[in-house]
Amino acid sequence: MLLWFGHESDAPACPENAAGVAYEGHADAGGPLTCGACTCTPPAGTCGLPVSITANAGSCAAGPDAGSPAPFDAPAGWDGGCTAYDGIDAGVASLTTAPLTLNESGCTPLQGPPGPTPDLWSTFARACVSSAGGSCASTGETCSPAASSGFRQCVFFLAEGDVACPSASFSPYTEQHTFFASADDTRECSPCTCASAPGTCSTELWVYANSMCSGKPADIILASAMPPCSDIPGPPLPTLGSKSSRPATYTPGTCQPGGGVPLGVVVPLMPVTFCCLPSP
Repeated sequence: MLLWFGHESDAPACPENAAGVAYEGHADAGGPLTCGACTCTPPAGTCGLPVSITANAGSCAAGPDAGSPAPFDAPAGWDGGCTAYDGIDAGVASLTTAPLTLNESGCTPLQGPPGPTPDLWSTFARACVSSAGGSCASTGETCSPAASSGFRQCVFFLAEGDVACPSASFSPYTEQHTFFASADDTRECSPCTCASAPGTCSTELWVYANSMCSGKPADIILASAMPPCSDIPGPPLPTLGSKSSRPATYTPGTCQPGGGVPLGVVVPLMPVTFCCLPSP
């Protein structure tokens, strides 16, 4: 039989002296996919002020239950403006505050457009046979049609399988070419992911001895990552009459993209081996 192999778009029809198509298959399986780049939407967030605040007669080191703690809460929906809500007529050495609230969104994975998909195969093969059946003048021999341009004279060494051709001492058809009838294509791209670290919130809480947020305040730094108890600077205040705060500041967290990795391979199936006369 005659065998041609190369790019499928260049494949010629079987020649006149071997016009019957005996086999068509492929070789040289395609490579991995080119996946689109993974990115993440930027994180965005808002911060809320604490509403629950507890006044302690003792320092933070003395523990939250020292000296009969009392509520010094802010009103619901507090925006940080001056408020005399829950004023305390007693000495206060420390404050225990609820965490600043953080509402965060974003850090959503996005996948860019992939590159061109590699062909499933890069080589196409077509085997052609003569309608005369390949009979020879000598009994017990099988003849191959004369090779046309681009075709090779070959025989099936094994109709199904990927095996070595016989040595030259047994047959002149020693050059092996293996092709496949189909393939299992498992190529894909792994999903894009985003590994995030949360952002933080911070602000300053000012507390005053009087009810009008006037005079020198005690300044307490509040942050979402800080301990909930803060000592009031200086000696304990005789009373806590009012409080105010600036709006909490949001600092975005980090967002690291991952994934988008090519996975899988093309697994050739149903191999067929041709043994051909060596190239001149």
